[in-house]
Amino acid sequence: MPVGARLDSKVVEVTPDSAAEKAGLQAGDRIVKVDGQPIDTWHPFTYFVRQSPNKTLELLVERNGASLVLNITPTAIALKDGSEVGQVGAKLQVLPPDEQYLIMQQYNPFSALYEASDKTWQLMGLTVKMIGKLVVGDVKLTNLSGPVSIAKGAGMSADSGFVYYLMFIALISVNLGIINLFPLPVLDGGHLLFLVIEKIKGGPVSERVQDVCYRFGVMALMLLMGLALFNDFSRL
Repeated sequence: MPVGARLDSKVVEVTPDSAAEKAGLQAGDRIVKVDGQPIDTWHPFTYFVRQSPNKTLELLVERNGASLVLNITPTAIALKDGSEVGQVGAKLQVLPPDEQYLIMQQYNPFSALYEASDKTWQLMGLTVKMIGKLVVGDVKLTNLSGPVSIAKGAGMSADSGFVYYLMFIALISVNLGIINLFPLPVLDGGHLLFLVIEKIKGGPVSERVQDVCYRFGVMALMLLMGLALFNDFSRL
C-alpha cells in the first residue's frame, strides 16, 4: 500500500495571472534554489512561499539546460485566524515513491472487505465535509471541477501508479454516489424525497408539482455543470 508520493521541484503547470506567471515561471522549469537555499523537492519551496506573503523571493531556475534567476512575490492569502500565507499558483510534478517506501500489506477476504468499507466511509466523510464547506463558503466555487479536470487528475494518478489510479477512481465513484443522493428530482435522492413525502401525506405528489420540481432540478444541474466546465477551461 502507498505511503505517499514524492513531490519534485519541477513545475508542471502555472496558473494564469498568478504570481508565478508574473515572475516568468514556466511549465518545465525546475527550481534549484530559493534565496540561495538549495531545493530538491517541493516541500522546502512550499515552506518558503507560505512564509513569505507579499515578500519577494529570488529563484534560481533550470530551463532547457540553462540557469536563470527569477524574482517572485507570493500573493498573500488570508486565513481564518487572521494570519496570512503566501501562494504563487504553480503546480508540482508528482513522482511515484521509491520501492523502499512501499509496504505490501495483505488481508484475508473478510479483513479486506472491512478495510475497504472503512476506507469508503472515510472518503464519504471527506466528500460530505467538502460539500459542506462549499455551501457555507469556506471553499470557493472556483474549486469546483468538471470532466476536464477529472480526466487530467486520472492521468496524473495513472502516471503515479496503478494503485493511485484505483484510489482516484474510487474517490470519484464515492463523490458521484453522494451527489446522486442530493434531493433533486432528477437524481435518486429526489425520488427518495418524493417517496418520503408520499408516505407522510398518504398519497403521491401531484404531477404538476413533480413537473416543476424536475424542471428546477434540471436547471440546477445544468448550472453546476456549466460552472464546473467554466472552471475547467479557465485552468487550461
